[in-house]
Amino acid sequence: MAIRIILVDDHAIVLDGLQNNLEGAGDFEVVATARSGAEALTAVKRHTPDVVIADLSLGDMNGIELTMELQQLEEAPYVIAFSMHLNKRMVAEMLGAGAVGYVLKEAPSEEILTAIHSVMDGGMFLSPPVTRLVVKQYLKILGSAGGRRESALTVREEEVLRLLAAGYQPKGIADTLHISRNTVDSHRKNIMEKLHCRNFAELVCQAMRLGFVEPPEREG
Repeated sequence: MAIRIILVDDHAIVLDGLQNNLEGAGDFEVVATARSGAEALTAVKRHTPDVVIADLSLGDMNGIELTMELQQLEEAPYVIAFSMHLNKRMVAEMLGAGAVGYVLKEAPSEEILTAIHSVMDGGMFLSPPVTRLVVKQYLKILGSAGGRRESALTVREEEVLRLLAAGYQPKGIADTLHISRNTVDSHRKNIMEKLHCRNFAELVCQAMRLGFVEPPEREG
């Protein structure tokens, strides 16, 4: 079954290009496009898509406000930001509003396809430059707080955390550890609670702080 998608951007040329890219991939169906937040909300209520891909800059509301509105719906879609902005405040607010992906418009066309599959599999996706930005900011916050939080994870939870931070999707973790997908989901929920993480970006940062993965190399 095709993944049902609604695209939201105030530039027609962006909508056309993105729609052609998705529909050319074969397993996606663009059920509607919208050029404003109001249009997007109407389209989502009518079509109940699996995923909404939205720009941050819209005429009547921004992508952050739209995402917050969408989270109130009974059948809330996954939201992926599709933006030209690499700004720590915008990224943080978009993720805080409930987005599960943030893809830069300058990224290779295949990246948005990977992002959609990742969120549909229960994961999260950030373009590599966005990940570096989030990690840098979060480590700065941890440093200023003195790094007081300690791991209280079980051995199995540590294994799951290491694989999550390495980019494995839940199914891949289940196959690697020879456990069920439901068990992976349960471990991930417990990890998020124990480490006080609100989203996947924070989880990656905590994994680095606790030594499960290496931090990204500094640019320049």
